[in-house]
Amino acid sequence: MSMLGRYKKKGGFLQLLAVIEQSGLAKQEKFLKIIEEEDPRWAEALKSKMLTVKKIFSWDDQALAEIVGPMGDLALSITFHGLNDNKIEEKVFKLLSGTRKKNIEIFMKEKQPTPAEISSIYLQILTDVRGLIATGYVHLERIDPNLMIDDMIEETLSQTGSFKSFKEVDDKSSSPKEAPSKDVAKYIAEIEMLKKRYNQVVAENKALLERLKQVENKLDVIRKNSAA
Repeated sequence: MSMLGRYKKKGGFLQLLAVIEQSGLAKQEKFLKIIEEEDPRWAEALKSKMLTVKKIFSWDDQALAEIVGPMGDLALSITFHGLNDNKIEEKVFKLLSGTRKKNIEIFMKEKQPTPAEISSIYLQILTDVRGLIATGYVHLERIDPNLMIDDMIEETLSQTGSFKSFKEVDDKSSSPKEAPSKDVAKYIAEIEMLKKRYNQVVAENKALLERLKQVENKLDVIRKNSAA
C-alpha cells in the first residue's frame, strides 16, 4: 500500500508536511525514510520545506520579534534549553526588554524542562508560526524564500526530472525502492492517528501555555514578596 498515494493530489503536500512537522523527531525520521524509499523527490522536497524551530530562530530580527514578542518568558526559557545555542540566545535577548531578559535568565537557572515540555513548546511555536504565515504576518518570500511552497508542487513532483532543486533519479539504472508492506501499513496508520490527534494536541498546547503564564505570574509575586 502506497504511503504517498493519498497525498499526490492538490493540497496533499501541505497535509503531509503538517503531519510530519507535528511529529516527534524519531517519527519524522521514520516517516521520511519510508517516503524516500517510495519517492526520493518527495522526501527531499519535504525536508527542504519543513519548518523547524532552529530555522525560525535563524530568521532576521524583524520576523523573530513578531514571534518571540507574544511568547511567555518561561516558554522562551524552555525553548533556549532545547536549542542549547548561545548565539541564538544572544540574538533574541537583543530584541527583549531588560525585565524580560532577567526573568528568562531566572527561569533558565531555576527550571530544567523535561523533553516532553520542550517538545510541547516546540509544537506550539511551529503551530503559531504556520498561523502567522497563513495570515500574512510572516512573509516567507522575504525572510526565507526556500520554504515557500508552490501551488502546483504535487504536479511538479510527479514529473520526472522537473524539480531541479531535488536529487534526480536515474530511471535507467535504478527505480524507487518499495518499502516492506508491513512497515508501510504501520506508518500509514501512525500518520492517520497523528492527523486525528492534531487538533487535540494544539488545544492541549494552548492550555499548557496558559498554565505556564500562570506560573510566571506566581513566580513574579514570590520574587516581589521576597524583595520587599
